[in-house]
Parts: sequence; structure tokens; C-alpha cells
Amino acid sequence: MEADKRRCAWIFLAPALTVYTIFWVLALASGLGLSTVKWSGYGRIVWAGLSNFISIIKYKYFATSLWHNIEYGLFHVTVGVGLGLLSALLLDRCRHGRLFFRVAAYLPVVLSWVVVAFLVRWMLNPVYGLLGPLLRILGLGFIKVNWMAEIESLIRLIIAVGIWKSYPVSMVIFFAALQEIPTELKEAAYIDGADELRMTIRVVLPLLKPVLAVVVSLALIDSFRVFDPFYVLGASGGQQANPLLDVLTTLLYRRAFGQWEIGTASAIGFILFIITMTVSTFYLRTLGRSEEL
Repeated sequence: MEADKRRCAWIFLAPALTVYTIFWVLALASGLGLSTVKWSGYGRIVWAGLSNFISIIKYKYFATSLWHNIEYGLFHVTVGVGLGLLSALLLDRCRHGRLFFRVAAYLPVVLSWVVVAFLVRWMLNPVYGLLGPLLRILGLGFIKVNWMAEIESLIRLIIAVGIWKSYPVSMVIFFAALQEIPTELKEAAYIDGADELRMTIRVVLPLLKPVLAVVVSLALIDSFRVFDPFYVLGASGGQQANPLLDVLTTLLYRRAFGQWEIGTASAIGFILFIITMTVSTFYLRTLGRSEEL
């Protein structure tokens, strides 16, 4: 009887384990193998050992690309997650038009990055864009920044647009978690004399801690696999070949499909994997220790 249960369990697990093995374990192993060779995608494969890792770490713009990931992640975790949480709390208090506001807030997520880049470029155009007239109406016409031409301004713009496009995902997750909080707990807090702010801080936020861990982990992972905003918005600003605009994923793309350095690109991918796993594991373990205390 026990053997039949185990056999049945393995039968049900087999499809998921097969997919996991093919698309994760084998992909990771093949990526690690490719990172130790010199190969252009065709022709002879030459063993390179760790030289691909050494060469990419010594690349003069590698630190710049990594910093852009870190900078994006810092804003994504703090501003993006914070904005998602605040929006979810406000939406939870909303009694009328809740569905409309949810759909309107989530709209940026479904927009293609190509469409977003076109809209941003159109709005910020110094000649016929909407931002210039709007600033003049507000009496801020003295602010003249060519967002799409200056590297630092374009990086800030990409981060801001990335947060605008991604924070609704956090909002939806937080909003779903808020619906699971028993109303009895809130009513008990009100009876004990707590106002809205204290009830949120003392009752709601502690109950959202497990969800917050998931959202922050997703934001950390997303900050190191971000590609579209830097590539698409950078290209729309005419900076597609500028290494000062790279993150690790765009650097990987240019090495793989621009210079056909498959081994170096695989090394970048494996570095990304190590960074993502390290950061996520450290955060989750730190959160676990704080919960034990």
C-alpha cells in the first residue's frame, strides 16, 4: 500500500520534474559549460577555463553596468514596493469605483515597452513634446533638461518609467493579501481606540510581512534581470551603442548577439545567477531570523 502511494506520487511529480530538469537544471549546466569556452556560435570550440569570467570582470564598463542594476534595484525595492503598498492600502479603503482604479493602475503593466518608449520620447521631445508647455503653464519654464540626450538624466528617466510600469504588480499582490486580513482584527483595534494610522501600523503591516518578503524578493530578482527599459528607452534616445547605458543583461545581449562571444555572454549570465541567488537567499534568511526574534 505504501509503495503504491509512493509510486503514485512519483507519477504525478514526473511531468513537473521533467520540465524542471530540462529547462532549469540542464540549461544551467549548459550555460556553465559554455562560460568556460571560446565560441562564436559556430565553428571550433576552444577551452578557456575561467578566462571569460576574468575578462568580463576586468572590462572597464562592467562595474558601471552592475551599478545600474544595483541603482535600479534600490529604487525598485524602496520606491516601487512602497508605492505598490501605499496604492493597495488606499485601494482597500476605496468603497466606490474600486474596479476602475484597479484597472487604471494596472494598465502600465500590459503596455509594451516599445509603446512606452514611443510615448515617453514624444512627451519629452524638447521641440514638440508635452512636458515643455506643461512646465511653462506651471511657471517652471526655466527647467530645461534634455532627458533623452544626457546619460545621467536618461538613467533616472529609465528608473522612473520602470517603477511606473512595474509597481502595479506589487499593488495587486498587496491588495489580494489585504482582502485576507480578518475584519474582526481591524474592528478589535478600533474598539481599543486605535485610529486608522495606528491600526495600519500595528495590525495590517505585521500581517503583510510574509507577502512583503515575496514582493521584495521578486523586486530584487527583477532588478538584476531588467532588460527592456534600458534597451528600448536607451535606443529611443539614440544611445543604443553607448556602454554607459548598459545593465548586465544588455551587456550580455551585446556580447552574445553583437560580438558573438557566446562564452563571455554565458559567463555574464552565470554571474547574474550567482548575484540573484546570493541576494535573495541573504534577504530571506535575514527575514527568517527577524521573524524568529
